[in-house]
Amino acid sequence: MKLRILVFLFLIVSCQSSSIVNLIEEGQTQNSTSMVAKINQKHWFADSYECRESKISPLDKFKYNSSSYILRQNKCLHYEAPFMYLLMGKNKALLVDTGVISDTSKIDLYGAVKTLMEEYYQPSNVPELLVLHSHSHSDHTAADSQFIGKPKVTLVRPDKQSVRDLFDEDSWPNSETSIDLGERLIRVLAAPGHHSEGLAFYDYQTGWLLSGDTLFPGRLVVDNWSEFRQTIKRLANFARNNPVSAILGGHVETYAVSQRSSSPRESGLALDVDDLFLLEEKLYGEYAKPGTYVFERFTVTPAGVLQKTVNGIFRLFSG
Repeated sequence: MKLRILVFLFLIVSCQSSSIVNLIEEGQTQNSTSMVAKINQKHWFADSYECRESKISPLDKFKYNSSSYILRQNKCLHYEAPFMYLLMGKNKALLVDTGVISDTSKIDLYGAVKTLMEEYYQPSNVPELLVLHSHSHSDHTAADSQFIGKPKVTLVRPDKQSVRDLFDEDSWPNSETSIDLGERLIRVLAAPGHHSEGLAFYDYQTGWLLSGDTLFPGRLVVDNWSEFRQTIKRLANFARNNPVSAILGGHVETYAVSQRSSSPRESGLALDVDDLFLLEEKLYGEYAKPGTYVFERFTVTPAGVLQKTVNGIFRLFSG
């Protein structure tokens, strides 16, 4: 009798363990190594041969699970080829960034996002879409016009006042706030440095840390070195207290950074949390002062005079 009871209990535990494994396989939770590897297996349209093919979609999609999408505007249409992120909860959806192309005849981003939401929620039950930005540079905000005035869409302008209104302004930039999408919580962190009103987003469901142009595989242009160092420390401290499965930025660039329309030697999109920790270590050690520093998967460099001037003018007129 005791043997039968033990066998019965073993079967129960085995079934429960199997359920946990299934949840992991469905993308609810993955460790950093497996998540980075999975995302970096994705082939994005970036080869010169593909650019000559007329049937290539202007919007490339990576479906991680039914409620989590990585979108990329085709590099054949614009060398920036920025990434956007669509995260859907039970009661609300979040789109981070709208990309570099505003012309709907080239890329109908609003239509694509609406279709994905209708597939997930059903057409008669689509909830509010909240549109936020990693920062206000035009390669991340150009298609805002496609969303303004659309039903059930709330777009937060990426200007100083609108961004600060998300937080307790007195605590900026040591600020964090949360967005509840319904059984899916997003943490929003202040991330100035590349841009004065920069934001980062952490998705508790996937463990993704969306870092915009603060950290991605490529050339990291720093507008304010002091703010950038503080942001990297802030993100690293956050990552020590929260399981970050992958760091996903606003771009990827070629191994030899360039502005060609396409390249077959692009880096993978996802960075590991160890890349963040290494950057923090160096910025608070031998790389404390502004300079150009080369890492294995990215390079950090101060913004030039021209770019600083353009950024300053933009901030002046954007409030």
